[in-house]
Amino acid sequence: MKSLFPLVQFARGLALAAGAFLAVGLTRAAESAPKVVLDAAVPVHVYVDLPGAIRPGAFGPFNEEDFSRVLGGYVRTEFKKAGYTGEVVVHQRYAQQPKAGQRLDVQLSQWRIDRSRSMECTLTAELTAADGRTANSGIVTETQFESSRSAHGVADALEGVARRSMRELYLRFTPPAPKK
Repeated sequence: MKSLFPLVQFARGLALAAGAFLAVGLTRAAESAPKVVLDAAVPVHVYVDLPGAIRPGAFGPFNEEDFSRVLGGYVRTEFKKAGYTGEVVVHQRYAQQPKAGQRLDVQLSQWRIDRSRSMECTLTAELTAADGRTANSGIVTETQFESSRSAHGVADALEGVARRSMRELYLRFTPPAPKK
């Protein structure tokens, strides 16, 4: 009976070559694609969506629109703190599309406390420039352990991870600092 070893080696070599080819192609595509960044001269319209991130009733009488409004406010506040000088307009999820400006669609996937008292905020976002080009933030995740048993301590920790997530989001959509 013949050994399958040469066939396995060939398949492994083929997979490595394909991976290297794909990596080079993706790198070149990323380098040649124009980067979409926040433009302070044009207003940015923020929409926050929470598809299943908040369990109904988990936070008392608050609904998704309340959380959407709060998180949109965090986007506005943290972008301004980080140095964004343009206008940030927060809209409700199903509001009409603005005629001019940039659009930032934030998708919150997790904002929770787990059993070990770890707070987590995970989101993604897509920025659409005024000319229609788009950029994706990738996954933004912030975590914090909170040992406080008080409701205020937990609320502060949840707010903290959400604010840090929005700050990280801002950094992902700003141009890199020039190298000296």
